[in-house]
Amino acid sequence: MSFGIVPGAAFARLEAESDREVLTTMARRLRELGAVAATFEEAVIAREERFPTGLPTAVPTALPHTDPEHVLIEGVAVATLAHPVQFREMGSSSSSIEARFVVMMLLKQAHSQLEALQTLVARLQDVEAVEALASAVSDEDLFAAASDWLAAGYA
Repeated sequence: MSFGIVPGAAFARLEAESDREVLTTMARRLRELGAVAATFEEAVIAREERFPTGLPTAVPTALPHTDPEHVLIEGVAVATLAHPVQFREMGSSSSSIEARFVVMMLLKQAHSQLEALQTLVARLQDVEAVEALASAVSDEDLFAAASDWLAAGYA
């Protein structure tokens, strides 16, 4: 599976106080870009509440996503956070992580979710590359760096 960043969907040093604010900000931009349906924002927030996506990787990361019927354009949105934001840990009802990086997956086929997660988790093991993403100072820099980072997973 190969997917790229939706043009305009890179958020460098996103200012947010909560996971909900991160998700809302990203979802609203994706809606403006025509990448998701009007139902996406509510759906991605509800899914994150039911099935948390925080990963305690070297650079703590959240991988929020929701059902395909809310997605119009397949790809990802990426955000580095101005300061860590608490996301509940995947597979845990009580643990949280202090996320520094968010990769919001936009999947149009339900069966592609597992493969997409596996690909992203593998890419997150490249700590040096993820740290470089975290240092991007503009949305454009983040878009370019994250595009290269994702493409390296398919080389």
